[in-house]
Amino acid sequence: MAMRTLLGLGTVLLLSLTNCGAPSSVDSVGQATQPITGGTADDVDVSSVLVIAKGDGIDGRCSGVIVSPHVVLTAAYCVQVDAKCTVFVGADYNDRAARMRPENLVDVVERHSHPRYKASTNTHDLGVLITAMALAPPPARMNGTPLVPADRGTPIRIVGYGQTSGSSKAMGRRRQGESTLAGVDASSLVVDGVPNICLFDSGGPTFMRREDGQEAVVGIHFIIDSATCDGQGVDVRVDANVAFIDGHVAAAEVSAAAGPSSNQTAGDASTAADSAATGDSKAGCSMSERRPTSAAALLASLAAATLSVLWQRRRARQLSAPSPPPRRDDRPGRRGRRQ
Repeated sequence: MAMRTLLGLGTVLLLSLTNCGAPSSVDSVGQATQPITGGTADDVDVSSVLVIAKGDGIDGRCSGVIVSPHVVLTAAYCVQVDAKCTVFVGADYNDRAARMRPENLVDVVERHSHPRYKASTNTHDLGVLITAMALAPPPARMNGTPLVPADRGTPIRIVGYGQTSGSSKAMGRRRQGESTLAGVDASSLVVDGVPNICLFDSGGPTFMRREDGQEAVVGIHFIIDSATCDGQGVDVRVDANVAFIDGHVAAAEVSAAAGPSSNQTAGDASTAADSAATGDSKAGCSMSERRPTSAAALLASLAAATLSVLWQRRRARQLSAPSPPPRRDDRPGRRGRRQ
């Protein structure tokens, strides 16, 4: 079987892929250099962004997606690096003019990985970045309707800033590719064949049209079962992680709306969100096909994150109810090398 490739941040000094693009162990990450194979340049998905990590000997990259004015959703190992993180909102980081525009680079002030994330098994591989300033592009719509095995074969679109060829280290251009959902289990979804995800696409979104005909983010890239990026790509399911996402969105946006005096309250809400996503308190806020919400409207979400833990537990059991297992050849593995 081909070794799985983790879709993480490559670095100038080949650092480990556990943090914001900087790996914790050298794992031949530079060998998987295909792009979103068969993909095309993408100037449309402006909510999809590039995450940059710079520090002592670190120059890492991941993809991500804006989920609220101050929050970017990405892979967990992309938020754990001991370096300064910045979000690039342009379509092409290789375009010097775009890279030099101050409004295209937004500093990150907080980073949170999912409290149940385990690097050894690649489970709950989600993280959020909280930005100092509001991000100009509109947030993407998050999926809240649970995926089911019957969704297999549904058209999807994958987006990321990954490398562009097997012979070149070039990356940094937003690209998209069209495929179909190959499989789904309780925590993940699978993209099979070409187009697919690859190095530096980690943290980028997978879009699917839902019941109302509108696209929503159903998954976040994190691993692929091929060194050449043409096997099975795997995403973390968004709908299975509603407490983690909604809790941090509520905390960040209420803090931004209320100003510095709200820092303690926002911090408490972030802690509540993490508590709700781990152990007996996992999952939480209803995320049913929600569209991006204004900061003011998120006051209600903050209250839910801090005062409604019992309700969150009940909703968690509803969302985590077991569904029929996928066919054996559709069940994604959990080990390998990140993109």
